[in-house]
Amino acid sequence: MGSDLVHYMQQGVAVPDLLMGVCQAVVENYLIRVVQRRTIGRRVVLQGGLAMNRAVVQAFAARLKEVEVEVHPHPGLSGAIGMTLLTLERWKQASAAGNT
Repeated sequence: MGSDLVHYMQQGVAVPDLLMGVCQAVVENYLIRVVQRRTIGRRVVLQGGLAMNRAVVQAFAARLKEVEVEVHPHPGLSGAIGMTLLTLERWKQASAAGNT
């Protein structure tokens, strides 16, 4: 991808257009590799480092026109928060079953 970007820059393509193309590629890569053929709901919450990039969020919203795209209030921590909640839930289940 890096060499493609250099090539397009040499051809005179504006940097903002190139960067938006990269953001759109991130979205398409996610849809192809992660979502695959599964259905997306009416609301998508982005998390992780990419969710802090406004251009990527904008690219998701543009691509998923009929879907509400939100950013988690703590995108850099949301994965850890989710794992903590899952671990707590499993610990409670194990405790109730007498497995601790």
